[in-house]
This record gives sequence, structure tokens and C-alpha cells, in this order.
Amino acid sequence: MQKTVQEIIDMINNKELFYDQTTQRQFIYANLTVNTDHGEITKAGNVVRSILHEKIQLPALFFWKRDDGKYNIHDGKQRILSLYYFCNPRNAENISVTTRLETECTFTNLSKDRQNELLNYKFDIVLKEGPKELEEKSFDLINTNGVPLTDYECIRGLSYGKWFKGFEDFISAQGQILDEVPKQIGRGVEALHFLLAYFSLLNDKSWKNKIRNQLNISRNYVFDPNTNNYYNKIQLFNDIANASKCSTQICLQIADYIIKKNWNPEPVIKYYRDGSKEENDFKKWQIDTHMIAIENLIIKNTYCDYKRNFDKKDKSSLYKLKQKCNIPGCDISDYDKLAVDHITAWSKGGKTVLKNAQLLCKNHNSSKGKDSYAEWTKNNGDINNTFKENNFDNQFSIIDAWSKFENSARKINQFKNEYVKGNTRINIERITDVSEKLGFTELDVDLLHKIRRERNDLVHPRDGSIVLSGRKLNQDENKQFNKILNAMDDYIKKNNL
Repeated sequence: MQKTVQEIIDMINNKELFYDQTTQRQFIYANLTVNTDHGEITKAGNVVRSILHEKIQLPALFFWKRDDGKYNIHDGKQRILSLYYFCNPRNAENISVTTRLETECTFTNLSKDRQNELLNYKFDIVLKEGPKELEEKSFDLINTNGVPLTDYECIRGLSYGKWFKGFEDFISAQGQILDEVPKQIGRGVEALHFLLAYFSLLNDKSWKNKIRNQLNISRNYVFDPNTNNYYNKIQLFNDIANASKCSTQICLQIADYIIKKNWNPEPVIKYYRDGSKEENDFKKWQIDTHMIAIENLIIKNTYCDYKRNFDKKDKSSLYKLKQKCNIPGCDISDYDKLAVDHITAWSKGGKTVLKNAQLLCKNHNSSKGKDSYAEWTKNNGDINNTFKENNFDNQFSIIDAWSKFENSARKINQFKNEYVKGNTRINIERITDVSEKLGFTELDVDLLHKIRRERNDLVHPRDGSIVLSGRKLNQDENKQFNKILNAMDDYIKKNNL
């Protein structure tokens, strides 16, 4: 049995199909978001997009026949209501659903041909019937016994071909030789990291769209393990994983970083191997921390301590001795408002030991940054007075920072479809364009993307909350961001923009 979208809408309007039975959850697709190659979109809008843009045949719907001859939606409520509310913007619940094709659009914005394409789209319908108890039991089995596909299984199902088979054969063969590579693909939980590493997308939040596009292009090509230095990357990954015992993702990112920089990996492997024999917290490090340690090692021949962070035991021991902020004139003594700071910064070779530790209130700790107290006072004078002049009230919030950058960037670059609201793709291109024209460093680019991502989370919060400005940039971020703005202002003046 099949039903068109128009026929399903008519059944709902004519009280022949019901979706509000107690077994069904509320309509949630209007508040959950996904990223597409045309920008961020709600899951409800993505159902529409899947039909009109992706040309996907969506899974079958389940209807349960009632004793009165009418039907309950048994499975597929989110998909049905996404289409129902999109095609009926003046619905009784006043729920608004838009989609994003080339631009953001509503049902009335669509051409007549596209409207008809959507309304005539056919779903396969599976009919079930029986007493109320059987309906509830069946619903429970559908929603609790089903095993969701992993991200890898979804990608594999959509993109399988000659390239994908070659990739899986290569990984499996490497797994027989190398200790840290999975010997079997299985459901692909680990294999996903190796797939993302091939395209250098391990730390990219929009990897799903990017990797799908890449795989669609290469689906029928022969997999070449030497492309993107992939073979060398896997070999180096295995050595780093053996030495550090860090997660698969982190070790692949480290290998990718070293190969991109064209650095000799031997000192790095030795660094982790030696560190694994001493007290360390490698596994808790973010990738940025690993990169700092590696860069210091290769460029400055500085060994960062294998233990990065002071723990609760360190803080308790120090608090018993000091009990307040170490900055003269600061009397903050509340345990929860104090942080343990490296006197000599960890990134400058300072050890994570009590001899190199001091208690600072969180504000002074952020203000001081990587400088020692002596360096800070030498460069800035009295730390308390300077802190008052540069406190957080005078620093950029995430929203203000992005707004400042965006306003200046619009003078430097111009894009088509600039009117598209919240277009993630344009914002990414904006950062890339300005960075290339002004020669920004990797750290500058990383900060701008960090601000962009946090701003997006505030503008489109997952929990539906409203945040006006977000957190304020810390002292280091604020200094770096001001340098970026000053460089942009100079470029604008120089080029009379």
C-alpha cells in the first residue's frame, strides 16, 4: 500500500489518521538541527529537503488500524508531521517549519512544480491491526528492540562502492599487521576515525556533509592508500598509539599534524614513550594540548611536563598552606573561586609540581595567562590596577566578537546570497577569505572558527533556550581577537574599502 503526502494530509484533516495517542512522543523535529551543504536546518526541514533536494526514498510508515476503521500513526510520526506542518503553515498548533534548498524557504515560496513534487511524493505504508494491548506491545518492540545504525553504517550504506571496498580491505589488512588498527570493521565505531583521517576531517563538526560529498565523487574510483599520505599516516598512528595509549581519534590527529608539518616523528614518539613510564595525564589532553607539546618539542626543544594539569589532591595540599589568591592585595579565599596556576607556564617547560604551583583567583588566573607573575608585573605594572582596567566587563562576548568580525569582513569580501540568514557555509568562506588576504596565522583562524561555532550554538541552541551574548573571551583570546580586528581595520583603510 502507498499513500502520497497529499493523501496523508487529507487523512489527518478528515480525522481518519491520528498522531496524538499516548504511545507517541511529542513532535521534536522542529527544534533539533542538522548541518547541510546549504547551512544549518531543523530536522523537520531536512525531511522536506531529503525529498526535494536529495531525492531520497524515505523509510516506510506504519499505520495501526483501529476498531472504528480509522488509523493511528504507529511509526513515522516525526516524518509525517514535518511534512504536514510544512505544507500547512496555518495549522491549528501554529508550528512553523521551513526548509533550506538553495536558500531558506517555506511551502508558499516553492515553485508550483516543487509543490506538486512534494505533495505527490509516495510513502510505502505498512498496515498493522489488533487490540490496544498488541498495539502498545508492538510500539515498544519497534522503539526499544531496534538497533540504530552507527554513523559509519549510515555512511557506508549511502556511499558503498569500489572505493569503500578498497578502504575496508586496506584497514583490515593493516589490522593484521599493526596492533592499534582494528582487525575487523564490524559496525565501524573505530573504522569511522580512520575514514575521517583519510580526508583530514577528524576535528571538523561538519564532517558528515563533507565526507558524503567526497565519497559520492570517489565512489567508483580505486582506493589508493598513498593519497593524502594515508599509508604513512596509519603507520605513524600505530607508533604513537603504542607509545601514548591515547584514544584512536587523538592519535590519528597527532599523526596527521606531524605529517602536515613534515616533521621528524622520532622525537615525538620518544617523548610519549618516555612519558608513559612516568606520571602523566596524556589521555585527558585535548588535541590542542598535544599540538603545543609537539610544537615546543620540535621547534624549541622544550619538553612539556608529561602531567599537564594539577589535580584535586594538589589543590587541597596547596590550599592548606596558602588559603587565598597569591596576588598581593587580592583577598579571595573561597576554595571554589581559586585555581592552581603554574608559576612557570606548562607550555614554557614549567613542571606540574607543587614547587611550581600557586593559588590564584579565577579572574587573576585568566588575566595572567601564560606569563609568570614577575613577567606580568614587569610588562603591565600593578596587576590589580591593570586587572581593574581590563576586567571582563570590557571584553568581547561571543556574540559581540562575531558581530565585530562580520561587520569588518563584509567590507573586505563580498559573497552572493549574502541575505541568507545563518548560512554556515558563507561564514566559513568569510573566515577563509579574510585570513588568506591578511595572512592570518593558524591560531588566528582557529580562534575565529571557535567564535563562529560558539556563536552558532547560541543562535541555534539545542535545548531551545535563548542566550543573549554568551561567555566573554578570556584575556588571551581577547588580546588575540583585538589584534585580528586591528589588522582588518588597517587593511580596510589601506584599500579604501
